[in-house]
Formats: sequence, C-alpha cells, structure tokens
Amino acid sequence: MATCISYFYDLKKAFTEANRVLKSDGSLIIGFIEKESIVGNFHKENRNKNSFYKFAAFYKTSEIIAQIKEAGFHDFDFFQIFFNGLDENNEKEQSKKYSCYGSCVLIKAKKVSF
Repeated sequence: MATCISYFYDLKKAFTEANRVLKSDGSLIIGFIEKESIVGNFHKENRNKNSFYKFAAFYKTSEIIAQIKEAGFHDFDFFQIFFNGLDENNEKEQSKKYSCYGSCVLIKAKKVSF
C-alpha cells in the first residue's frame, strides 16, 4: 500500500482485510508521508494548491503502527527517506532503518500466523 492509505475512509477495515487475504507468512508493506515531517507539513499547508493532496489524510507513524497491530500484524521493520525539504532533495538519498526524521515512511509488518 504505497500512499493510498491517505485516501482510505477506514484504516482499521483496510488493514484487517489485508490480514485476511495474506498468506499465513505474508507481509504487509505500507508507504506513506509522515504527518509531522517536513514534507508532510508542506503538503498540509499547501493542500489547496494540489489536487492530489487536497483530500489526503496524513498520519503519524505511531498511529499507523497502532492500527496495524490491532489488525493482527507484528514483527515490524521501518525505513525512512527524504530527510530534507522537497527543494533540497537534489542528490540520491539512502533510506535509513528506524529513523524518526524522514518524510516518507515504509513499514513492513508480518501477518500473525496461527
């Protein structure tokens, strides 16, 4: 799920359905813009100038983690990228694992197998 969670009406329902359809050893991968990041703040402030972000909901990483845990996922891996403003990303950046400063967050979570 890359950037699409910003447009879901019910995250819990979406994550629960993802859990239902995944194989027992499957993983859910989510990509989103962190609400409190440089890029997140930029898009929130300028949402009326951009039709793509006009109706987007932005979430904190902690909010997403709580939702996917509730849907039955565990064993998380985190990666983040875009540590500067949009106009400052001229060079290729390396993603960082477990960083709390990146604007784009990727979470990999394993389905709980019974």
